[in-house]
Amino acid sequence: MHDSLLMRTTLRNSSLSLSPRRVLTLALVLASAGLPAVASARRVTPAHAAETATGQAGARAQGARRALHAVKLRRPRQFARASGGDSTSSPDTDPTVFSFTNPLATPAVSNPVVQPFKLGFSYSQVHTGLLRLKALLIRPVSGADRLKGGCAHCDTGHGHFANYRLKGDIVTEPTVGKLYIDGSTRIAQAVVRPGAIGRFKLYGVRVGPPTVPVPLTQGCLPADLIPTEGPTPAVVLNALLEPKVLPRLPCSGTVNGDRAVLYTPYELSPAAPTPVGKFTGHANGSRYISVFQVTNGCSHDALAESYRTHNFIVWHVRGDFTKYFSTAPATKPGFFCGYLQSGGHFGKIPDGRVGLAFDLRYYAGDAVSVSPASGTSGSPVTDVITGNASTSETLWYFDSYSACAPTAQQEYPNAVGLGHSPVSGAFSVTVTGVTLSQSAYRCAYLQLGGPNSNGQPTGPTLAGGDSVITIS
Repeated sequence: MHDSLLMRTTLRNSSLSLSPRRVLTLALVLASAGLPAVASARRVTPAHAAETATGQAGARAQGARRALHAVKLRRPRQFARASGGDSTSSPDTDPTVFSFTNPLATPAVSNPVVQPFKLGFSYSQVHTGLLRLKALLIRPVSGADRLKGGCAHCDTGHGHFANYRLKGDIVTEPTVGKLYIDGSTRIAQAVVRPGAIGRFKLYGVRVGPPTVPVPLTQGCLPADLIPTEGPTPAVVLNALLEPKVLPRLPCSGTVNGDRAVLYTPYELSPAAPTPVGKFTGHANGSRYISVFQVTNGCSHDALAESYRTHNFIVWHVRGDFTKYFSTAPATKPGFFCGYLQSGGHFGKIPDGRVGLAFDLRYYAGDAVSVSPASGTSGSPVTDVITGNASTSETLWYFDSYSACAPTAQQEYPNAVGLGHSPVSGAFSVTVTGVTLSQSAYRCAYLQLGGPNSNGQPTGPTLAGGDSVITIS
């Protein structure tokens, strides 16, 4: 039995319920590397190096937990999950599965980690206990990093955060309008980078003298938990402000001792029977493995892929494993992306360190057909082979007295006559075969790659077709 690639919904923004004067202000802007910093600050107070953990309000934690639990996955109607994900029989005996890619595993350097950072702010005093926030300052930050975060219990006078500026390794995030902070304010800041394990810190504010941001808790985030481009899901920002429900990873570590091979079909044309893939190997501990079917290149990890891809399947494995999965029909070429990860999951998507990654291409839309033909004994027979090649391919055609084999390589030793021609896109090739003494088969195949030095077919077979040549 096998599983089907499933569909999920992306994280959705959820509304946050705060008092009228205690609204959540979100800083959802992208970095603008190279822009000059604008110093409107009157005073800068760096964060203390010492970090201490503190408990958070129970009501707010419950709200964040509910928001996290609101992330739901949905299976599409067109993909039905098969019963079970394991099998004792191999799909290699299935005649619809005769063309697997060469297995490939790319050892992944366990996701890099964003460097530690510190936060300060500039402000002016309104009156005792109340400050007007002018800007946040974060360092060190690289040009590849992105900043995500916001503040809770910020009294706003129609104020908000403006686009932040990076100069050197310092980010300045100014405010526009009036944004007030006091001893109840919480400032959440995350620094993330595509494919890297991010870092976050939650600060309180101690209204002085001295006035300083007070680190409350910090940690490392799963790689790509927070999308680096576009808006950040409110559910994740809420979790940054209530870290008890925030997914975390150790800031150091590697994934070792795993072995895996991913086999996937080369061709996924809608007209063809649904092919089956196989993920097999050995997990050196508790691991999550996943396979995504995508139209673009593969992302760094499962979380990053899940934000843009709807077709996927996930398994939890330990020790030796073999998993089979059916694929979704496709009309355009794409990729199968596979991941083996340690750790747990967020919203049912693996979020741990990547131990192995796979990037395997598939093709779609390839088709070939042979027109019926007839002739007389002792004379060659001409007919037309038509079809479509999704990329630059080689059309092979054979005359054979036995039924056509599944692939060109298998047909080659049985043929009494053969030929080949390069094709791309829609094609029509007129073929005149060898002299035949009896009725025979004309077999046609679309192959990736040309003939080898011995004139034999190479590469996988993407599509095949045949017709009977009647000899009278």
